[in-house]
Formats: sequence, C-alpha cells, structure tokens
Amino acid sequence: MELVYIVIALALLQFFIFGGAVGWARVKYNVTAPTSIGTIIAFILLILEFAIFVAVGLGAWGKGSSHIDLD
Repeated sequence: MELVYIVIALALLQFFIFGGAVGWARVKYNVTAPTSIGTIIAFILLILEFAIFVAVGLGAWGKGSSHIDLD
C-alpha cells in the first residue's frame, strides 16, 4: 500500500501545482473557473478501492501482489 500512498501524494501535488498555475492564468485572462474538486476526491477514493480489492501493485502502477488469483 505504500506505493499507492506515494501515487496519491504525487497526484495531489500535481493537482495543487496545476491548480495554482491555472488559477493564475484565469486571473490574468479574466476567465471564470468551474468546480473541479470532485474529480480529485473521486480519483483518490477509486485508487484506494482498487488497491484494496483488486491489486496493490496495479493500483500504484508497479509490481506487487494481487489479491485475486488469476491462474
């Protein structure tokens, strides 16, 4: 699960960096902003659910043990 937490942390970091850059551009060019916080919340919940119920390694895009025997 540690890899999943790292992926989530990197996704949140990217979200805030891109959000800041987009926010700056919206102020500069006077563009109204749509609500997008639900997107990141859905992403976090879905990646955690996938890692718990399907495969930890696949949830973090790396090698890991699967909770489902595919053989």
